[in-house]
Amino acid sequence: MPTRSILTIFLLAVLLPVFGFVKDKRIRAHSISAPLLLAALLPVFGFVKDKRIRAHSISALLLLAVLLPVFGFVKDKRIRARSILALLLLAVLLPVFGFSEVAWNERKGNHFFLYEQEGGSFSDEVLRRAEDIYSDTIRYFGSLSSQGFWTWEQRCKIYLYDSRNQYLTETRQPEWSSGFADIRRRAIVSYQNAPDFLDSVLPHEMGHLILREFIEVDNRQVPRWLDEGFAIAQEAHMRVALDDAVKRAVRSNAAIPISDLNKIGGLQNRPAEQAKLFYAQAQSLTRFLLQNRDSSHFINFCRLLRDGVSLGDALRRSYREFENLEEFEKEWKRYVLQS
Repeated sequence: MPTRSILTIFLLAVLLPVFGFVKDKRIRAHSISAPLLLAALLPVFGFVKDKRIRAHSISALLLLAVLLPVFGFVKDKRIRARSILALLLLAVLLPVFGFSEVAWNERKGNHFFLYEQEGGSFSDEVLRRAEDIYSDTIRYFGSLSSQGFWTWEQRCKIYLYDSRNQYLTETRQPEWSSGFADIRRRAIVSYQNAPDFLDSVLPHEMGHLILREFIEVDNRQVPRWLDEGFAIAQEAHMRVALDDAVKRAVRSNAAIPISDLNKIGGLQNRPAEQAKLFYAQAQSLTRFLLQNRDSSHFINFCRLLRDGVSLGDALRRSYREFENLEEFEKEWKRYVLQS
């Protein structure tokens, strides 16, 4: 039976009681709620293609499940009491999980969807800069760009809130934040005219997204220093200061040994100076793997990590000059002092 006929029959079954053609008051009461449910369900199950409407319909469906008991369509008092509590919880939780009423305007680049509330020169520059960074970063992964990486519906999403206050309120980010990446959603979030976004936040977060997608998001073979190092290596304006810090540490034998570096996950409880040195070393080590070599070495290294090979074995098999981690560290220090 055609889809429209099914919907017509369903609507008739709902609307006839509402408009008095069925005299049973209980049927008429329940039929009033049915159009509301229908309005919520059709977008959820794909009869409406607008993604924003579908997203809001999911939240509307949750609200209806709560509101029907509250307003008397369910007679059990215990259910009604719990529904009032659930309604309060929904009012708090829906914005947290992204069901807030932010209206986004969509713009498209070759590899990006840019969502903004109001356009402007900053949005234009973000889209241009993002495409440039994509070209600079993807080259480390060989033919990945020719395989349709981040194209069509798989494009990376960039969200720009109107203001810093709105960004902090909607995303619950810390006060110092000017942007972040949501790796699972392939998204970068910031706000209009965010400081350092074009030169630092955008290339940094794109580095995280591209590397993580290539190696796989939850791959535990990837050490923290490589993940952060590849991201920071995309921030060209940071290199001189970071390289100077690394050179001083190597000369004074204060550099963090590779064996210790591999064990570092979170940095929250570490002294600020050690955290700074970690980031400086991470980008230096990563650039050592990237520079003055054919990109096939780094691609193979990442593929081996993706396939579950240990860090030491992946290095040895991809970079023949490193027999082990100790040899890798020794050659890296020589590279630092000669730079």
